Amino acid sequence: MSQINEVVMPHDAVMLRPVRFVGKNDIKLYDPVEFKSGKKGCELYYRRCKVFGGVAKSKEEQVGLCDILNKDFDVVGDFPLTSKGLRWLYKSLDTRVAA
Repeated sequence: MSQINEVVMPHDAVMLRPVRFVGKNDIKLYDPVEFKSGKKGCELYYRRCKVFGGVAKSKEEQVGLCDILNKDFDVVGDFPLTSKGLRWLYKSLDTRVAA
């Protein structure tokens, strides 16, 4: 079983964007959600997701990930998601599939 490392939230984090793996070679991106509190908002949702079992602990249980974005929409980090975590973020962030 392949272990996944602990996430350190980047200092310039302001947005989260769920990403679902579709098949072996495709992904489905969701609209990013920006937090007025920046890094604090990103950390809050990461911690909640982790507490509720939404952060994958191994590659085997990972069905997607959550991109951590800066104000320029650059990916500055990410964390792995279980199916439960992906559903929870989708609903709690009220995000939709990106056009």
